[in-house]
Amino acid sequence: MIQAADQAADGAMDPGQIAEMARGYGLQADLLPNRESPDHFDVVLHRGETNGYSLDAAQPGNRAGHPVLSSEPTLRALTARLSPVLREWLSESLPAVMCPAHITVLDRMPTLSSGKTDYVSLTRNVPHEPVRETRFEAPGDALEQVIADVFASVLGLTQVGASDDFFAALGGHSLLATQAVARLREILGDDLPLRLLFEFPKPADLASRIDAQMPGARDIAEAYQATKDLDEAALDALLAQPEGPKDE
Repeated sequence: MIQAADQAADGAMDPGQIAEMARGYGLQADLLPNRESPDHFDVVLHRGETNGYSLDAAQPGNRAGHPVLSSEPTLRALTARLSPVLREWLSESLPAVMCPAHITVLDRMPTLSSGKTDYVSLTRNVPHEPVRETRFEAPGDALEQVIADVFASVLGLTQVGASDDFFAALGGHSLLATQAVARLREILGDDLPLRLLFEFPKPADLASRIDAQMPGARDIAEAYQATKDLDEAALDALLAQPEGPKDE
């Protein structure tokens, strides 16, 4: 749909055309007046169920208390291109510890009626999920998946890739690193030193090091992955199964 909009004559699309295209994807398109430009309108795409959310709240600059339902693909693309360039420029004059892990691009700074920065709106507009600057690399095995899942859990992310750096790419810090290692110890055993995460902050690298230092860690991870989604009744039933015949 974005490509079609870019190719539209005079850069404009007929509302009926948008609605028809949306139906082709099994979606419903609702048109709302743009809050800043009377010559434009906003489009809310949904599957017919808004779960009680106001469609008006889906527009950028939504009212406090309503989740943002809109996406801005071009802004995310700009952020993905700009972030590594800006971070490289900052690294030339700042120590690594002072370089930001995440960079968010805004069309303007939110302000109060007094002209001062509206810090409440500023923090509300910053996404919790960072814009990915590199291609997502899925974890290669169960151990990498366990580590990636733990990283995502302590950092409040939906997913973490095998090559995502806990500190530089994901915004982790020493306190969160301690929580991540504590969780990994619960799963893999108490022999995991905290320093390993600082030395190997990527799931793939950390998994390789753990595998070399803790024999059997991959087997534990595979067993954990196989049972983590079982409910309590299913797990009890699995544990109650009789053991196979023993070799004489």
